[in-house]
Amino acid sequence: MEIRKNEVECLENVQKFVEKSMQGVEKVYQTQCQMFYGNLQMIQQRVSHGMEKMYTVWEGDSCIALLSAVVSPNQGTGCISATVVFTYVDEKHRNQKIASQLVDTCLNDCRESGINKLTLSVAFPEKRTLCLYITKGFKPEGYVNSIKEEYDTVILGKLL
Repeated sequence: MEIRKNEVECLENVQKFVEKSMQGVEKVYQTQCQMFYGNLQMIQQRVSHGMEKMYTVWEGDSCIALLSAVVSPNQGTGCISATVVFTYVDEKHRNQKIASQLVDTCLNDCRESGINKLTLSVAFPEKRTLCLYITKGFKPEGYVNSIKEEYDTVILGKLL
């Protein structure tokens, strides 16, 4: 298995992975997946212009895991933050510390890129994801009591 960073040339395989993974993803994330990965050209632009950081894990020519973060300069504060928008490991490859390696790679790359803070939101049924990020030093920063969606959400953040 190999971790790759920001490779726009393999986005078609990543898009196929996301489409396949949406079948096993809670419906609360399906809209998010479609919004961020539905348009291949838009993804290529975001990655190539440094607006998105994408980390993928490959087994042969198959993408088996993905972590994606959108970079946002916070105007007037001098802080550059990134928000994790998608973390997913294929079900057959779970419990092998792949997500942990992706998070470590993302944290290191964000530090090297001058990003000051990494945030994400996790819906409560995703206990694995919540535990992973808390183990990596993320702290709860907020809570969203969802009215329309089925699940409440916790906001996590980590200063880098």
